[in-house]
Amino acid sequence: MVRSTRRGTAVNEISAEQFAKLLGPDFQNAIRRGVCDYLSEIGLAVMQALMQGEVDYWCGKKFSRKSDDQPVRWGKQKGVVQVRDAKESVQRPRLRARNGEGEIDLETYAAFSNGRVLSDRTLAVIGAGVPIRQYESLVSKDLRKHGVSSSAVSRRVVAESQRALESFLARRWDKAKFVTLLFDGVRIGKAMVVACVGIDKSGTKYVLGWKLGSTENETVCRDLIRQLIDAGLNKEADYLFVVDGAKALSAAIKAAFGSSVSIQRCQEHKIRDVESYLPVKLRKVFRDKLHAAFNERTYKRASDRLQRVRSQLLTISEPAANSLTEGLEQTLTLHKLDIHGGVRESLRTTNIIESAFSSLRRHTRNVTAWGDSDQVNRWLATGLAKAEKSFRRVPGYRQIAKLQRKLTEHSALQTANK
Repeated sequence: MVRSTRRGTAVNEISAEQFAKLLGPDFQNAIRRGVCDYLSEIGLAVMQALMQGEVDYWCGKKFSRKSDDQPVRWGKQKGVVQVRDAKESVQRPRLRARNGEGEIDLETYAAFSNGRVLSDRTLAVIGAGVPIRQYESLVSKDLRKHGVSSSAVSRRVVAESQRALESFLARRWDKAKFVTLLFDGVRIGKAMVVACVGIDKSGTKYVLGWKLGSTENETVCRDLIRQLIDAGLNKEADYLFVVDGAKALSAAIKAAFGSSVSIQRCQEHKIRDVESYLPVKLRKVFRDKLHAAFNERTYKRASDRLQRVRSQLLTISEPAANSLTEGLEQTLTLHKLDIHGGVRESLRTTNIIESAFSSLRRHTRNVTAWGDSDQVNRWLATGLAKAEKSFRRVPGYRQIAKLQRKLTEHSALQTANK
């Protein structure tokens, strides 16, 4: 029992009943069965979780949208792994390739079945209640020690990313009904990547393709558009083109689709351009003014408000005023088409592409040295495929039918005026 003294608390003795009351049911069971058996059970649970994690990595979460090249779940089968010095039975998940090439082996199961992967040290740490975030690195170290070397992992990554790239390049768009095409240039390593995302009439987003270059020049942009057309993109359809403001992009779009196309220039890029010519202390003030102007419901009210902002800028910085004037009408294309709500909010900027590349950067955060264009393309295919799976439909997508109708009317009017 426990008694108190002036110098502190001393433990003389404690009965089994008192000890059981102090511990939870898990530890009571552990004492009855033996700590070794308890740790072995934890090891089996970790193995099962890691195998399921590998399945989710290749197949995506259950009931999520799948791409044509993703493996599929193929039930479970009884398997044998080794924990400590004994063999244990587990339920081994199975995967099959969609293209009929047969079963795909789980690398985690291969490692677990070849020997004692989870060391006593790791199991002890797990049994002590260390969170998954902390013991995950310990498990990874043990996996590397037992047949999953960094070179083997590297080869696997290269092979899988190459397959992802080939799958991307093989995709066709003949049957797709796109209404909006977004183009933006993003820097990855030393390369400038010009990418395109398409939005169809249901509001679903797709990564259509990309091209690498040193700059966002017109040749790179034209090559990307030619690549999309070769993949089946309908050249005769009426699209809303959302661009970041680069003149090379607009020139390439007009060269391929005609000079009367509808181009929505990114309002956020325009605001940043204006800010770059202003003193730091005034940037937020004019950012708020420009946002308020772009948020006006009608084209006339937005245009009038922007002209007032321009007049104010002339008294502070003529370059800032000139930057606002350049291509200003293209920032109001959605206003002219009378598009409101979630669709206008989504399409007034190129943030959809920037969001996809943000996901890509998280996916490639451990890449410290970018190599040749092949490596960049493989990572782009892998990362953007992962980002595409998390795409959601455009908010207010029911208005896309109205946008498509307005684009058709605009195209007919431009043709009639020629």
